[in-house]
Parts: sequence; C-alpha cells; structure tokens
Amino acid sequence: MSDLRVFLRSHGVPIQQSHTGMTVFVVARAGVTVAQVGLGAGEVYAGSTSAFAVGTAAFAAGLLSVAATAVGGWISLGSGYYAARQNWRNENLLNGFVYGFVTNLIGWSGREVAEHFGKWNVIRQNAFDGQMDVIEVNSYNEGLKKGFFLADGLSASDQKDFLREIRHSGHVAAPSKDEWTGNERVQNNYVDALALVMRLSFIGSGDLTLK
Repeated sequence: MSDLRVFLRSHGVPIQQSHTGMTVFVVARAGVTVAQVGLGAGEVYAGSTSAFAVGTAAFAAGLLSVAATAVGGWISLGSGYYAARQNWRNENLLNGFVYGFVTNLIGWSGREVAEHFGKWNVIRQNAFDGQMDVIEVNSYNEGLKKGFFLADGLSASDQKDFLREIRHSGHVAAPSKDEWTGNERVQNNYVDALALVMRLSFIGSGDLTLK
C-alpha cells in the first residue's frame, strides 16, 4: 500500500486498495483546456476546466454552510430519501476533500482555495428533491475545508512526497514557471488534474470520518 493511502486510511478517509491504471494529460494553452483520461480499457475525453463541475464559494475565513438542513426532516421522508441523500453527501464530501487536500499540497492559501474552488451558491438542478442541491454545496464545502486542513498538518517533506505520488500515479506534469505565472486557467487545470487522480486512484467510496 502506498504511503499516501496509509496516511489517508489512518485518518478515516476511505481509500482505493489498488491503482486504477489511470493516466491524465492536461493541456492548457491559449485559452483551451483539454483533459485526456485513460482508464485501463478505454479512454474518456473531457473539455472542462473542472473535474467535478466546481463553482466558487466561501471557505477561507471559516467555511459556513450555505443553507441548513434538518436531519430529522430527511428521515421523515423515508429511508429511501435518507439513504440517497447520505450517499450524495458522502460523494460530494469526498469531491471537496480532494480539492482541499491537493491545493494545500501545492502551497495555496485558504483564500485562494475559496476563490478558485469553493462553492458560493446553491444552483437548483434537482427538480425532484431540491435538498440534494443544498446537500451538494454544503458537503462539498465541508470536504474542501477538511481536506485543506488535513494536508496543512503535514510536514513539508510529506507534502512534497504525497504530491509526487499523486502526480506520478496519473502522470501529471507540473506546468513550467512561465506557464503558471499569471495564468489562472493553467493553475486551475493543474489542480483539476491532481484532484481527479486523487479521487479516482486513491479515494474509495464510503464515509469520510476524519480522525
């Protein structure tokens, strides 16, 4: 088991037991973003600047829930609703977690993470169960904060080693200084690639119970 997986599991993060065989190539030139993802047997192409369709949000000065949801209300709707909402919460919690974790590894401040990868607003998408949209935002932002602060407790040496492990796992090349400086698209795209590799190659399914 890799050092990163050992660390994550010891802190209550569900992990992937084996490597997915994923390769990620990210190109961001002249305003064009192309992510090529190879998943063993096939290839998937996506022209998006965000691996998980992230928006922007409040996180740096103490992430607050955009809206509150009563657990008792969930249960009163029935076990099916409750289970679906719990699964959706877990999924978005983990999605936010990987973004918080990798952005800390590359040295971003909490404010930078909030501005680039937080979610500010609830976007109404689920006509059947509107609380799912609220859950998505709240759980993603919660995961973003948890991932950021978990990585913040690492030594500089461990941060460097874990970043190298993620990059090597997905064959993600770091942008050059010239490519990086002042180019928000390149910066965001690099974080997207790292988060995608971590989510698919290192993070499993299940509850995030940070210790």
